[in-house]
Amino acid sequence: MPSWASGLLWSLLVSTAVLGANLVPRVTFQHGDPQRSLTQFSLEGVSNYDTFLLSGDEGTLYVGARDTILSLGVGDTGSVVQQGLVSRAREVRQRGSM
Repeated sequence: MPSWASGLLWSLLVSTAVLGANLVPRVTFQHGDPQRSLTQFSLEGVSNYDTFLLSGDEGTLYVGARDTILSLGVGDTGSVVQQGLVSRAREVRQRGSM
């Protein structure tokens, strides 16, 4: 193997190891930890919850779902603080299929 190829391979391995070290979630709980609570949430007519963002004060969880954005209060798991439909997404989708 040429020396430049081994150098490239070495730098790739080192950069992968460095980047891989930063892939730990911000908050972790071990399985069975009493602080780890699991709450199920569903809302009729809303599906595909796939984007989650916790506010800076950690009091609101923004949830992106299919054609909907939800704002949920973290302390009260049974309430939806605000719900907004993303109507622009349908408009853009229709334009793309023309």
